[in-house]
Order: sequence, then structure tokens, then C-alpha cells
Amino acid sequence: MSVALGLIYRQQLDRRQRLAKMTTQLIQTKEQLAQKELTECYDVKKELGEGTYGKVYQVICKRTKQKLALKQLKKSKVAFKDFKRELNYSYFLSAHPNIVTTYAVAFQTTESWIFLQELGGDGDLLDAIKPGVGIGIEPTKKVLQQLINGLSFMHSKNLCHRDIKPENLVIFDKARWLVKLMDFGLTCKVDAVVRRSSGNNPYTPPEICDVVCNESFTSSKSTDVWQTGVTIYCLLTGTFPWDEACTKTDKAYNAFHNWCSHKTPNTPLRWQRFSDKLLKLFRKIFNPSREDRCSINALKKYVDVEWSANHKTLASLSDASSRVTVDSTDNKEAKEALQIKLTEHGIPTKVTKSYRKARVTEWIQSINVNCTGQIRQSPATL
Repeated sequence: MSVALGLIYRQQLDRRQRLAKMTTQLIQTKEQLAQKELTECYDVKKELGEGTYGKVYQVICKRTKQKLALKQLKKSKVAFKDFKRELNYSYFLSAHPNIVTTYAVAFQTTESWIFLQELGGDGDLLDAIKPGVGIGIEPTKKVLQQLINGLSFMHSKNLCHRDIKPENLVIFDKARWLVKLMDFGLTCKVDAVVRRSSGNNPYTPPEICDVVCNESFTSSKSTDVWQTGVTIYCLLTGTFPWDEACTKTDKAYNAFHNWCSHKTPNTPLRWQRFSDKLLKLFRKIFNPSREDRCSINALKKYVDVEWSANHKTLASLSDASSRVTVDSTDNKEAKEALQIKLTEHGIPTKVTKSYRKARVTEWIQSINVNCTGQIRQSPATL
């Protein structure tokens, strides 16, 4: 057996073993965690991220020389039971190939709880998003398919993630947009009673927006679906669809909600870039009623459909232009085909004297000159 095949076999065996032990726990008591200093075993290279509850570092194991991601949670912020829950879920869920691998290595320092995970070489997905632009349709589809797979696995185990966002998707191969889901700090069983501990953000579904801080509510898979929808929008546009999903305080969400609820036939401007099929998917994802929201598996059939509203125009122009180069003056048939396509979409292919004269006349007619000699735009063109 080759080294590569042997590694694949061991990985598959490890995943099967983890799946078989889903009902057990990696650790149960504080006493099972060794007390040591971080620098005893690991060289810290750089900080990868920081949150309210702790930090993530890139480290190198002094014994194996392996690069790893080390998650450090502050004892002052995170109780042992919460650390134990996150570690156990992270370890057993990493049986799935679209979820970050967590190793059976954990310990404590005087001030922190610590465990180790595999290191993604290309950062998280948030770093890849160009503000106001996104990452493009095809990369978004690839990411979505992997996210669906990971969440489907979690949901099949009656678990919900509750914190889906680009920051929690690690890139392992940017050229192929291979990603894995991470950060299971908020993961819990479906229908578990949880307490609201933070304010609203663009990922918060409306049923949770209505919950007052420190009040309790039941967890749901539909939260993951809503957050996946916001993530899709962010990846496609490089912006958020709204600040919070509240009709009373957010105009952008109110406009979308009215359209989604068929209170207005007009698609909000920021959503007009998407195809009818993608808009249909967004309607299913962003149903304000969590009971009527679609499942994560319902998203699968929309991965292969057209997502862009202007795909027909772009496709026809691309098809025509692909048959003629800039300097192909000897290919008359191809040039004529391109000119026909351009003309069909209102794009002039020649600027003749008559065309230029007509455009100048239109411009003159569109302005008025008042008695003081100042030129102002006519009301019709404002």
C-alpha cells in the first residue's frame, strides 16, 4: 500500500471511529486536562483571529514540527462545561470531510482552556471577499455545496451550528475553493433552550431579533438556513443585505420583507441582479416564519441553476464575441454576427455623421437655456 493510500485509509478509519463514538465524550472532567504552559510544546508563530472569548494562533508542534491551529479560550469568559461542549462537538463532527479536523489534544493553562485543530492555509472566507464585489458566482456555488454537506451532516445528528458566517469557513485550497466549517462554540442540540447573549447583526433571523437579551428561546436548524442565505448574499455582493432583520428599524429588510411577502410586486433594487430562480431560493431561505423556512437540503437543487439576472444577454454577447478577435478584419461573417448581436441589445456598432447629429440634437432638446444664459437640465431628464 502506497504512503498516500495509507494516509487516506487511516483518515477514513479515524472518521468511522469518531462516528461510532458520537454518543461518548472526549473529556468529562477538568481533571482529565493536563496543566501545562503553552510554550512547553508549541512555538507560537502568529495570531490568526481574536474574539470575545479567546484567540486562535498558528503554532508549530516542537515534537512533530507540524503546523497547527491552536484555540485558546479564556477561563474568565468560558466555563468548563461550555469548553467541554465545544471540544466534544468539534472533535466528533470533524468525522465529516467538510468540517475542520479537531485533534484529541487538549490541556489547560492557569488562565485558558486549549485544544488543537488542523490549519487552513489560505485564511478564512471573510478575507477572500472583496468589499462591494464578493468572490463571484461560481466560487460561491462551490462554497455553498460544501457548506450544505457539512450542515446536512450536523442536522442529521440533530445538531445546529448557530453561527454560520464567512469567518467560520476556513479555506484550504483557494484555487479550487475548498473550505471547511469551523467554530462550534454555539453548537447545541435542536430544540435546546438557549439564552440570548448578544445584540442583533445581519445574520440574526427575525425570530431571534425579537428575543430580548438574556431571555431564553429554543434552537432550530432554520437559524443555520437563514445564516447560510446571508452568507450567500455576502459572497455574491461583498455587502450585507441589511443591518438587522427587523421591519421596524431596517429599511432594506423592510423592502425585502414586503416583496418576499408579496406586498409589493417590485423587486428591491439590490436584489435585481439575481435570476428568478435564485430569487425563488432567497424567498425560501428568508421566510420570516422559521417553521416554513426551507431545509438546508432544499438548497442543493439550486446550486446548478443560473444565478445572474443578465445571463442571457451576457451569454449571447460572449458567444458572438468569442468568434471574432479585435484584429480579425478578414472574418466578415463573424464580424457581422457580432454586429447583429450588439445591435439587438441597443449597442451601436458604427458612429456615422447622421448618428452623431441625432445624438447632439437629443442633447440640445434635453436642456433649457434660461434668460440669464445659464444651462439647466430639463425636468424630464432629472
